[in-house]
Amino acid sequence: MAREMGLGVVAWGPLAGGVLSDKYKWTDLDPSANSGPPKFDTRKAVNIASGRLNDRALTIAAEAEAVAQELSRPATQVALAWTLLNPAVTSTLIGARTFAQFKDNLAALDVTFDDKHLVRLEAASRVEMGFPHDMINSQVTAKQLFGGVSVPYSMIDACCASVRRLGARQDLNRRRIVSTIFGVKGGLIFMMSIFGG
Repeated sequence: MAREMGLGVVAWGPLAGGVLSDKYKWTDLDPSANSGPPKFDTRKAVNIASGRLNDRALTIAAEAEAVAQELSRPATQVALAWTLLNPAVTSTLIGARTFAQFKDNLAALDVTFDDKHLVRLEAASRVEMGFPHDMINSQVTAKQLFGGVSVPYSMIDACCASVRRLGARQDLNRRRIVSTIFGVKGGLIFMMSIFGG
């Protein structure tokens, strides 16, 4: 979204409070060890209480660690390099506590990924859109709202490009709407108007 709006993102906490540094394990989520009111006396306790340390985060951390082992790099470098590959990210804030950590983090600038690594990292970290996107992407909704017709993404992309070109024109306000396409692309609901002369 930021990239679409021409905004840059400065990633805060790209290691998720140390979760992506391979510091935590599944046993850290053991409810018997974390019972009672939340405590904030350790970083682990803060990460659990804040929701940073959870099943999903550990799944992402495990994939980052697996890629790190394949690249013979620390997981921290993989996580930082992967964050910096996002075209919307202009910079990232690192929270090194020691000069050694700082130097290690800077080495992330030298990490090179294969396409297979990126595919795995993206799959592990894919954000589930939830409601209403799940409902809209369902076959039932597609049949009820759109008559079972699906619009190919290539057509949607072409329509988006056309609307952007028309939007640059001065006389856009005098154009009339000919048709509207509703659909879902990348989990986002959109409505696009096609303008006629």
